[in-house]
Amino acid sequence: MLNSWLNRTARSRSSLRQAAADNAGMNLSTDDPRQSLVEPLEQRQLLSVSPIHPLANKIKVKNLFDSNGVSSNESLVTIPFSGKVKITNAGGIQVRGYIKDPLTGAQRKIVVRQLETPRLGSNSDAVIIHTDRLMRKNGGKILFSATAMDDLSGNDIAAQSVSSPKGQNKERFTLANRSFRITNDDLFMSTLFAGASAPVDTSTLLPDATVTAQLTAFLNAKVTKGLITSAQRTAALARYNSTVAQGIVPNANLRAGLASLVGTVGEKAIAAILDGDNSTKKSWSIAAFNTGVSDSAEFAETTRTASGRLRTVFKPKYIGEPFQVLGAKLAHETMHQDMLDGVKEEQYVNTVETMVYAQQLLGDPTLATRGTEMTKFDNGKLYAMLESGRALFPRVGVLAGPILRPTAGIFPNSVTPTDTKGVYTSFQNFISRGHLARGFSDVESDGNGVLNSTYAAITGDTTTTGLRFNDQLMTLVDAKQQVISDKNAITLAGILKLTV
Repeated sequence: MLNSWLNRTARSRSSLRQAAADNAGMNLSTDDPRQSLVEPLEQRQLLSVSPIHPLANKIKVKNLFDSNGVSSNESLVTIPFSGKVKITNAGGIQVRGYIKDPLTGAQRKIVVRQLETPRLGSNSDAVIIHTDRLMRKNGGKILFSATAMDDLSGNDIAAQSVSSPKGQNKERFTLANRSFRITNDDLFMSTLFAGASAPVDTSTLLPDATVTAQLTAFLNAKVTKGLITSAQRTAALARYNSTVAQGIVPNANLRAGLASLVGTVGEKAIAAILDGDNSTKKSWSIAAFNTGVSDSAEFAETTRTASGRLRTVFKPKYIGEPFQVLGAKLAHETMHQDMLDGVKEEQYVNTVETMVYAQQLLGDPTLATRGTEMTKFDNGKLYAMLESGRALFPRVGVLAGPILRPTAGIFPNSVTPTDTKGVYTSFQNFISRGHLARGFSDVESDGNGVLNSTYAAITGDTTTTGLRFNDQLMTLVDAKQQVISDKNAITLAGILKLTV
């Protein structure tokens, strides 16, 4: 713009000089050697570029909330100027932001759309922009084209961009750009994404030595990553090898799953099964793979023996599943203690299972790509959780949050749900509808010590008196969960091959 102005000014000056020369009977063409000794005074030209400019360090960002105090995932961005201005081309005012791409870990520029035409503040010395997602801090750019703004004298305000010093950090801004989309169908079940392949067979028994080596390597990796201490690793291996554990959980793979819960929100399951730290005050009678599991059970079921002791039995076809995902299932099953299992109980126990699975993935990301039925199912549950979160938005959670393009649901481009209730809207909605379709009743049920322990581990809230499996419990988890941080959410999205 400045070069254009200089060219226009130079041409104007040349014209004025030629006119003055003609009036004096002179010709200043290039082939005439005669020159004026004294040039006439020029007519002064008004500058076409205004000195007024945006004040980047004074930008304000107001995040918007609905009538219930829940984030609407929108921001009002106010950009003050050094003087009064007018908007001459609203389309020339645009917003960009930089996300952290889950697939590559690199920053990537995206377009931030506006929900209304940019407008002036009451004193005409600021521009107000209404963004369709939370504003990015530092990496959030407001672009003004050369034609976008004038001062009140009609002079152009130079093209420029300014960076907002207020708003969301890199991780939170990335999460404000949800929903995520898949890049690899095969990580999920074909009931969710039609292009997924069939699960690999896991019905083959694994040798005990193989399992022991795998468990040791996994626990070592968790120590290296700072997820557990070396003392926790030693204790977990001792438990795995103990006579008590081998008597209650004879299969090495399932026993490794139980031991691998060390350092996760499901760790209480170890004491519940092996030490009788449950509502019966007795250790589990057995946790094993066996026939006779009810058809209505997805993978396993927990029942009581004639003597009142708890037992958990898995379908034999899953005997070769990765022990880490079997451990997540055991954490799930140990909360089924009173035999009244309804939808609300399943919402919470699946929350725990999914969070344990997420923690296991952070220890070994290759779990997500094993292609087994359990890993595919839990990949889907984790995907649902990464798309959810209301109270702490953009932090992930379990309730429906203000993600972008909500009409596509939490699984864009997925198979249409067979229950004719439309797209899935949250983790809670996904789990509830799946269990309602299987005949579960939507009832509350009593809590227990494992519920209390997992709730405290998930939320950091040790006030657990009176907790029950109900809607209030899910609301509390959504408002307080600390397990999947913003940074971990993006890491997990990358493990699931999700992107924005």
